[in-house]
Amino acid sequence: MGALLAGVLATALISGLLVRDAERETEARARQVVLQDAVHSAAALSRRLMERQRSLWVAAQTLPEPARWDASSGAHPGLAVLFDEVVVADPQGQLFSARAEDRPLQALLPRQPGFLTTVQASRPMVWVLPRDTTSVPRSGAATAPLATVFTQPVLRDGRVQAVLVGIIWLRRTGLMSDVVEPGPDFGEGAISQLLAITDNQGRRLVDGALATGTTQAAPSVWLSVAMRQWRDQGSPVESDGLVWSDGDQIVVAAGIPGPDWVIWRAYSRAAMMAPLDALRVRSLRWALGTWAGLSLVLLLYLGWQLSPLAQLERRVVALLDGDQAPQDGWPVARGEIGALSATLHSVALALAHKDHENHQLLERLESVMAAAPLGLAFLREDRLTLVNAELARLLGYAPSELRGLPARLLLADVGDADRMLGAIQAALREGRAYVGEHSFLRQQGNTFWGQLHASEVRPGQPEAGMVWTLSDITAQVQSRHQLEWSATHDALTGLLNRRGFQERMERFIEGRLRRPTALLVIDLDHFKPINDSEGHQAGDAMLQAVAGALNDGVRVSDAVGRLGGDEFAVLLEGCPPQWAQRLAHKLLERVQAVQVPWNGRQLQVSASIGLAMWEDRLGSVASWTHQADLACYEAKRAGRANVQASAAEPVGEALPG
Repeated sequence: MGALLAGVLATALISGLLVRDAERETEARARQVVLQDAVHSAAALSRRLMERQRSLWVAAQTLPEPARWDASSGAHPGLAVLFDEVVVADPQGQLFSARAEDRPLQALLPRQPGFLTTVQASRPMVWVLPRDTTSVPRSGAATAPLATVFTQPVLRDGRVQAVLVGIIWLRRTGLMSDVVEPGPDFGEGAISQLLAITDNQGRRLVDGALATGTTQAAPSVWLSVAMRQWRDQGSPVESDGLVWSDGDQIVVAAGIPGPDWVIWRAYSRAAMMAPLDALRVRSLRWALGTWAGLSLVLLLYLGWQLSPLAQLERRVVALLDGDQAPQDGWPVARGEIGALSATLHSVALALAHKDHENHQLLERLESVMAAAPLGLAFLREDRLTLVNAELARLLGYAPSELRGLPARLLLADVGDADRMLGAIQAALREGRAYVGEHSFLRQQGNTFWGQLHASEVRPGQPEAGMVWTLSDITAQVQSRHQLEWSATHDALTGLLNRRGFQERMERFIEGRLRRPTALLVIDLDHFKPINDSEGHQAGDAMLQAVAGALNDGVRVSDAVGRLGGDEFAVLLEGCPPQWAQRLAHKLLERVQAVQVPWNGRQLQVSASIGLAMWEDRLGSVASWTHQADLACYEAKRAGRANVQASAAEPVGEALPG
């Protein structure tokens, strides 16, 4: 019953909405048509005004002496067609023609703003004579209608010598014939009519014709209301048209630039919507009648068809609960419910079979994962969904704690996690597996190095997830790091060896940043007697003690190396010459202060130090080292236990410690 009622209401609502949309579209279309009609009428009238204005301009270019102007229609047939009258006046408004019927016009011209503007500004004008001043008799008429006046200055030597005046008596020529005269839309049932043509002050130039069945008072009221709103807006003269609504009536106005006239038209919403209102009533009646007849038939049919539905519902609930075997308890029916029952029966059997297969497959998969010596995991959307015992052991979690955990939480460094996930996605998009080494975080807080292998479950289908394998390679990484350290460090002192020290110097030279940097070459004095008299073990102990003194006497950013034997070197980056010499003397003092107890004696040495500042002219590590070696030799020749700078650097006075 609810469905039937909803159908009736939906039909009524849809019918109402369709009719309402039709009303809106019809009203909008009619409004646009009437607006375009007013705009086109205004445009046509504007073109006629421009044609007449141009004809006066052409005539003004060929005008002879004003005194010789012939105002008869035969002298200028083109102007006679376009204008009711054409006269020539001097700048004071006096006509050159001497006809008696033009004397009232001659009295009016000097007082008109349009004529004065033409004379003073030297530009053409179109204006209207007010009704109370256009009393020129024509053809026995008591009063003449309003007149449109075109004034064109006649220029000679840059001055206004005369004014050519064209006069059109409104509604007497074809100027407004197709705008004012009633057309086919003014018959019975017309929806629009011309109200008036006014100037920009709202004064009526022409009154519109009345539609059939319309009184004179109604259009006047419509026009008065629209003009009141028009004046409130500043009396705009819009060539694109304006629209005002007042109850049932809608008024449109289109402006004519130049003379600033306005064409006013109106149409009735009620007359336009009457057929649609009747259609709405008929459609609702038919809808209600149709649904009333169908409701009875539908109720009887549904009662017969839906009787097995309750049994089918109970069977589906039992299927979801697993309380009944998949092949038992399905109702037998006809029609759509019978087909639905048979389909659900087949689906239930297929799901039971598939569930059994999935259970067996999952058991095999769990057995394989449990026996695998590597950590295994399945991920979807960067979260762990299935893990094996080895992965849980590596990470220090229980398998249940890892399921659903974001993969980024397994990395020791959050920044490394973002880079790793980005690299994995990039590799998978290229159709290859990802292999990388990363530091992983155990639940207990300690870390280990692991090798990660990531690949897609189904290539080209990232939504299917990824497979990760993880193995602990901490021992291999530490061994590799130890080998890398041994290749660049001296085994006895722990300082950089010659290779590592030269690599450090080359990195400085290749770097873009050029800071003052000094190289110290240090050769121990009196070291050989220790080796000869006390043996190599004593010499090694002395070398270790000197290495510690040098390493403790420099900044963390400086480099200290053992070049071989008893020769050491120090690289001081960002150290000006005066500070380099000060530090060299301090290192000399530290070396001299070293004492190694050996067999009841205190073993001591001193040092000769050569200093060379980096200069771009040196160009290489070898040249720089050679300069420092020369300075060191010079220190030995100078008596040892002193500091000497290379030839490019002044030695200056020895700096106190």
